[in-house]
Amino acid sequence: MVNVVTLAADLLLVVAASGSALWSWTARSSVDQQRALLSAWALSALFVALSVPATYLPTDNGNDLSVIRQMALNLAIYISPALIAVAVYAQARGLYWSPAGWGRLLLGLFAGFELSRQMGYAEPYLQTLGTAVVATVFAGGFRFGEPNARKTMSLAAVVLGVAFAVASPAAPDWGLAINRQSPAGFSALCALSLLLGTNALRRELAAAAHSQH
Repeated sequence: MVNVVTLAADLLLVVAASGSALWSWTARSSVDQQRALLSAWALSALFVALSVPATYLPTDNGNDLSVIRQMALNLAIYISPALIAVAVYAQARGLYWSPAGWGRLLLGLFAGFELSRQMGYAEPYLQTLGTAVVATVFAGGFRFGEPNARKTMSLAAVVLGVAFAVASPAAPDWGLAINRQSPAGFSALCALSLLLGTNALRRELAAAAHSQH
């Protein structure tokens, strides 16, 4: 039987990710330079949203549904956070790449994941990736021009850091009482971080558009 708290946290993450994907995809029509960036953000949020129901699929080896489950989880864990972090930093620095540039980044992330898996370093790679993602989001958010957006994105980075360091199934073994690896906690913290990050990006884009007029 599914834990009610876990189910509620997963539902929150689905709502947050779906809302973020819908907003970013819709916002593409009101910008020019950031269109590809928002497309990458929307795709990342969509991966996260789809991964949640995928966790409830069977885990039997060789089963088609288990393969779909693992693919969805890999996209949400190894691809989405990195794309979102790069999008935050790119917006902060005014680096508006073409769709082809984002596509090459996506291929690079796939290659990094597959190489680490083949060499047996999937868990250290994930921990390193998580650290890099949090640092990149914080560095990018700290450079946002709109004050509230800067504070909100920095807070999103802190919440995401707590999620990776404490609540994630891949969290390091700190040997302390604070280490409470929790799927429900991880989903809830990721949902909160995504909500904060989406709000911060929306504020930053609005401020940038206002300054151009």
